[in-house]
Amino acid sequence: MKLYSTNNTAASVSFKEAVFNSMPQDKGLYMPVAIPRLSEEFISNLDKY
Repeated sequence: MKLYSTNNTAASVSFKEAVFNSMPQDKGLYMPVAIPRLSEEFISNLDKY
């Protein structure tokens, strides 16, 4: 998973780097570059997990 800083959308970091650094140097917040979409089938079968 790649994440970017809310203050610098051009630069991205790995999930591991974001966890160990907690906060970007530019004082922004880490946000995911993409959020995966869950299928309707998965959502309708959540009660089976």
